[in-house]
Amino acid sequence: ATLLTIPGFAELESLFVKVDPINIYRESLNFQVLIGNEILQELRIIAENLLVHINYEWPKGKGERKLLGTIWSFLTLAGDINIQKNCVESISHSSMTIARAALGALKPIDTSATEEASNLFYHLWKDNPVVLDSWFAYEASRPNKQGIDAIEKLLSHSKFDWKAPNAIRAVLGGFSKNIELFHSPDGKGYSFMADKLVEVDKINPITASRMVKVFSKWKTYIEKNKEGMYESLLKLNKENLSSNTREVV
Repeated sequence: ATLLTIPGFAELESLFVKVDPINIYRESLNFQVLIGNEILQELRIIAENLLVHINYEWPKGKGERKLLGTIWSFLTLAGDINIQKNCVESISHSSMTIARAALGALKPIDTSATEEASNLFYHLWKDNPVVLDSWFAYEASRPNKQGIDAIEKLLSHSKFDWKAPNAIRAVLGGFSKNIELFHSPDGKGYSFMADKLVEVDKINPITASRMVKVFSKWKTYIEKNKEGMYESLLKLNKENLSSNTREVV
């Protein structure tokens, strides 16, 4: 599982003098599609063989569950419809690791399967605030044709609690990991984040001050992203912020 896992976005980002976030994200996905297509049959066979072991009680089956999730990610990106269906069915699996792995594998592809899996997970866990935070983070970080409107809907969701730091981190933290949306070249993602952090600062200055750090690498980005982040920092700087958030800004 570890050998098949490619470096994450933050690690890839650190390798560039000038970071083009959207390009890095897309090329990373393209690379995973390439791997998935190259060893498609081998991955399918391994995934099939792993199904025998995934129901074992922890710590048995731990490695198999991790490997299955890794393989699912490659196969869903490679367009394997059967695996996508398997992932949807696995949302109600008795193992939370498997359910989360299925969600994670479907996340980048923005299809009806992703939507169905997300809805299933929500209905299973809507009365468990701790698990529901992971759903909020998932929804905020996944590609969505609705763009910023999708984030607004999460923030006005009946189960979202503005006074709960974990809920705020789930949605706004998830949004910051939604690379194409947060780093959109028009700067709207940065501006939206700045506006929301001003609101958070009025309720919970500690949480706001920590979350402002999403702008901390602004100087490392290519010009259009750098400008957008800087403008959002200037916008924050003009606000009547708490001492905590002011210090970070």
